[in-house]
Parts: sequence; structure tokens; C-alpha cells
Amino acid sequence: MGIPLNHWISKVKMKLFDSTYFLGKPPMPASFEKLPNVNENFIFDGMTLNETKLLKYISRNQLIQFDIEKENNVPEILRNLQLRVERLGPARHGFFGQPCYQYELNQTAFDAWAQKYKVVLDHVDAFFPEMYSYATDPAEWGKRLDFMLTNLRRIAGDRPIYPFLWFIHPYRLPAAPVYIGDEFWQYQLNQCRRKADGAVVCGGYLEQWDENAPWWRILQHYI
Repeated sequence: MGIPLNHWISKVKMKLFDSTYFLGKPPMPASFEKLPNVNENFIFDGMTLNETKLLKYISRNQLIQFDIEKENNVPEILRNLQLRVERLGPARHGFFGQPCYQYELNQTAFDAWAQKYKVVLDHVDAFFPEMYSYATDPAEWGKRLDFMLTNLRRIAGDRPIYPFLWFIHPYRLPAAPVYIGDEFWQYQLNQCRRKADGAVVCGGYLEQWDENAPWWRILQHYI
């Protein structure tokens, strides 16, 4: 499954975004571009969008990701957010959370989701599907990635798709984080390099940075 670490060559380089929040994290390489994570709590007062708060996150030259987790943020509210971004920026943007397909490998469910959020999806600049390691079997994870990419390509056209990757097993939380392992992590990176347009690496909230962490040791060969 994996490539021995001493066999890595420049061909494995890929587009990677940094969405990690480790304590004491040093400056990252320029090729590991920071992806601003704009949580709904940063820009909404209840159900009302606060333009003053939103303006702080708008940049004409940077791709931003809106993390919308609450189910009451219906497509109409998100489309209103997009219109404000276009007027204040414009900024390139995409969504994580509710405006992402997060269900089982079910075509009917995916099509219903795509129709529900069509008014939003038609105007994003990038797609950020969640591809966390809920499955411990790489083959099962790979099936989910293929399902997501096949269906999102029909919607995205030539717009990029950057899956969100997390190097731990999230189902183990809130217990101590458990690393998915070198081979599984490398498999995920290789699959995204070959099939997607890159990936977003997340994690590390309130955790201390470790320069020798296995996930980071491996990731450096891709950035």
C-alpha cells in the first residue's frame, strides 16, 4: 500500500492546505498554504449575518472555508452569505459542515442533498468534502472517496475538490487521539494526490506541536 519513506521523490508533491491549530506550531512552508477556517460563530449573531465580523475574514486573493455546522443554516441563509462575500470581497470560498455531503454511500441521498443545496453549490469556488477516518479499513475509506469524487465532479466541473483529511480516528474522541498509522495516512495522501485536486489537513486543536510526529514526517514529502 505505502511507498517506503526513503523512496519518496518529487513526483508525490501535491496541493495541500493547512487547517491545523497546534499550540506552538512553527511557521509552515509556503507550499503548505494556510486555509482560513471561518466558523459560523465568528460571523453570525444567532441567525443574523454580521457584515462587520465577516469583513475581517474577506481577502481578494485567498481561498477561505466557511465551517457551517448547525443544521438550521438552511440554503437560503448560506446563499445570502455568498452574496455578501461577493459584494464585500469578492473572495474565493467553499463550505465545510452542513453544505457538505456527509451521509452513507447512497446515490439517492446524495442526489437529494445536491438538489437541496444547488443554489449554494452553483456559486462556490472549491469543494471541501469531509474524508475523516471513521473506517479503519483503507479500502472502505477509498470507496467513500471514490463515491464522493465521482458525484462531486458532476457538480464541480473544473472547480477544485480538496478533501478534508484528519490523521487520527475521530470516532475515538474524546479519548486521547489515536493516529491512523503511517500506511493509512500515506494511502489517503496518495489517493487525494491522484484523484482529487489536493487536500486540506486539519487537527491539532489545543494539542502541542510535535516536530517528530509521524503524520508530519510523512506530510513533508508531499509539500
